[in-house]
Amino acid sequence: MIYRGSRYNVVNQQRLKPAVYGRVKKNEELEVMANPSPGSGSTHRYIFNPESSVFFLSSRNSKVPLVPLLRALGVEDDAIRAAWGDEIAEKNFAKRDGGSLDKLYERLVPKKLQEPHATPEFKQIALRQAIGTIKLDPWSTKKILGIETDHLTPEVILRSTAKTLEMSRGLSQGDDRDSLAFQTVHGVEDLMAERFRLDSGHHQKN
Repeated sequence: MIYRGSRYNVVNQQRLKPAVYGRVKKNEELEVMANPSPGSGSTHRYIFNPESSVFFLSSRNSKVPLVPLLRALGVEDDAIRAAWGDEIAEKNFAKRDGGSLDKLYERLVPKKLQEPHATPEFKQIALRQAIGTIKLDPWSTKKILGIETDHLTPEVILRSTAKTLEMSRGLSQGDDRDSLAFQTVHGVEDLMAERFRLDSGHHQKN
């Protein structure tokens, strides 16, 4: 295309579909990345430390034990044991972090919905609503986890974390994020339309 006398070439852009993707990190930690649909939530990770056998949620460069989030979402301890096994579940139950609920609330609930003096009950409800609004691609989620759903659910979180345990035992492999099956391709017409749509005030800029 030619703009103000200059010629520009625009290549197609590939983007990762919204889903949950597992991998083994270079430090041997096992990780599942939750990649939400744009605008429906923030990217975060579920990390399993093989030395401590503890699961964490990683967001904004900090880690919080995962069990408090599962309990806030209404997941029973028996369901956690069924997904992780008794030994690993008990190690996670024993992991104490008195500020976990506050940290999860600050990182997963949109700022505009946070209350300055929220009660623990309010924070739990807000977390459930925030997780429930995170959108995923149903096809990709079914391909990866065998669960067909268009949003993040406690079942998806439990199944994805259980998959990391299978990876640690050599029973499952990580997901190929570079596979075209998990990519969408966007041409110049998509990028220009997106630019106008996301422009604050929706006015064309010179």
